Amino acid sequence: MKRYIKIISGLFFIIAGIVIGYFFYQKNHDRSFREVDIRYSSELVRKAHEGDPESQCTLGVCYAKAEGVEQNPSEAVKWFQLAAKQGNVRALTNLGTAYWNGFGVDQNYKLASKYFRKAMDLGYAPGYYGLGRCYYYGFGEPKDPEMAVNLYSKAAKKGYPNAQNDLGACYGQGYGVKMDYGKAVEWYRRAAEQGFDVAQKNLGTCYYTAMGVLKDYAEAVKWFRASAEQGYAPAQLALADCYRKGHGVMKNDLEAEKWEKLAAEQGAYAECMMVHDSVR
Repeated sequence: MKRYIKIISGLFFIIAGIVIGYFFYQKNHDRSFREVDIRYSSELVRKAHEGDPESQCTLGVCYAKAEGVEQNPSEAVKWFQLAAKQGNVRALTNLGTAYWNGFGVDQNYKLASKYFRKAMDLGYAPGYYGLGRCYYYGFGEPKDPEMAVNLYSKAAKKGYPNAQNDLGACYGQGYGVKMDYGKAVEWYRRAAEQGFDVAQKNLGTCYYTAMGVLKDYAEAVKWFRASAEQGYAPAQLALADCYRKGHGVMKNDLEAEKWEKLAAEQGAYAECMMVHDSVR
């Protein structure tokens, strides 16, 4: 009986660590409008005004992310709309994201779903992912876990790390698909190897708790550190916990305090502590 209680308790901590970390990501670690290479320049502005859709979309990202200009959500949306009218898939997805978050426009999940679907119809992986989120949460579309998994899968197979991570979470939780820790690890790993910090933390949790892999504290620390160094607070707390307990690293309270302080400075220490407490 004690053995089963231990197993159930272990599963609770595994899922809690990943789910709470995921919601911290959704609330505090927004990747909206993130681009690989954004540079504001007079040349970019000129091309945007001449009607080049890629430049218009990129200029919108500059205004959204305050890259070279003061942040201006409404100006960002204006440029996304101009590019989207020309069928630019990045702009369609960014416009969907703007409506999803109420960024520069009134929040409208129906319109978010509409633009994600348009991007998806053009084969764009983030479009599949955005629409999948609509079905996952029931925002703008009927809540449908199986449809969410289907769309995440399509985006994940196109190499989109956000979708790979969320597909891993669905397998880990048995949400919309049969629970399969092995597949959860597989998808977390694919996203983690692309440098996606949320997936790196989740993969570390798998190694820490022996979910779908053999327990390996050193490997857990490796992935917690990779994520923590990118500023992901739940990973910073998990790494701090490893330093306090000497799991995968030498015990070092000063290092633990350093990572706890970095997490606390993000202004979401309460959420982080929930993740911290879930790592055993």
